Amino acid sequence: MMRYWENIKKYRNHYISYEDTIMLKGAAILLMLTLHLFNNLASCLLLNNSVVINEKPLSFLFSNFCAICVPMYLFLSGYGLYIASWKENNNNFLRVSLLYVNMWLVGFLFFPFDLFYQPTVFDWSLRGILETISGIHPYNHEWWFIFPWAILCLASTRLMKVLHRNSTLLVLGVYILLRLVLLLYRPNQFADFYYLLYAPKQIIILCFPFLLGAIFAKHGLLCFLKNHYRMISLILGSVSVLFFTFIVHSVSNDILALIVPIVCSALLCFPSQIRRCLKFIGKESTNMWLIHTFICYYYFKSEIYAISYPLLMLLVLLLISYVLSVFVSFIFNPIKILIKTEV
Repeated sequence: MMRYWENIKKYRNHYISYEDTIMLKGAAILLMLTLHLFNNLASCLLLNNSVVINEKPLSFLFSNFCAICVPMYLFLSGYGLYIASWKENNNNFLRVSLLYVNMWLVGFLFFPFDLFYQPTVFDWSLRGILETISGIHPYNHEWWFIFPWAILCLASTRLMKVLHRNSTLLVLGVYILLRLVLLLYRPNQFADFYYLLYAPKQIIILCFPFLLGAIFAKHGLLCFLKNHYRMISLILGSVSVLFFTFIVHSVSNDILALIVPIVCSALLCFPSQIRRCLKFIGKESTNMWLIHTFICYYYFKSEIYAISYPLLMLLVLLLISYVLSVFVSFIFNPIKILIKTEV
């Protein structure tokens, strides 16, 4: 046992590569597209389903596992920000600013559709505009993640130093105590300020996979699993997919967060050809996240679901989201360079 812990300690400050992180983000966005296409049973039953188990299409069953995409992205954010926190040029305010500018750009490009779409999606009141611009309650509801992520990112500089200087078990203990306190928190009692009051609770809940990612970076655990337990990682990753697809159909994000490291370590052991494809997608993952629900939910839902075949639907959504993402990147990259130059 002592030798086992000594081996783990050797991997402290050993990180997976930036390319590996991009590859994992590619997997996360692919899971997100699948989740948003097939997480509604009534819609899935109208499709041409090749495999149906207990009157539930396989596409719907697999979407239960795909809910891991948000904890996975938070895990990777915590992992990356822990590494970045020790760099001299680290600027989390710049990171947040760039994401907001990216969001505003995508929103601006899709606003014209709302002028011709009935019923309208966007709330054109002053409050609606401000809530979208701030990310507190954006008109694309799948952008809910932006505001909590921004707060976590801005707080991460202090959080990472606390994690680095203190025992990991102590930090986890304090976090668990904070979660217990949250059981008494009822923001829905204040309807007019619901989103502002709900945000702190949401941020603390989302902090778990974020903190877990930072812990794995601190101790070099992903590198350790990748180098020493490749086959076990692949087996456990496969079992996790099967378990949350066919056996457990509803589970909290905390449970999903606990299996994120298993899934990530399994993906790191995939054949190089698959990893290259996921990396190719991962380079556009942020824009694809911001764009894809405009296609499959808001403006072209009937056209997407008219395809009827689940795999083909996913491929079409993936292709359209990727092409539009490349177009957005073409516009956004010069803006990003300009902002970085001015900061």
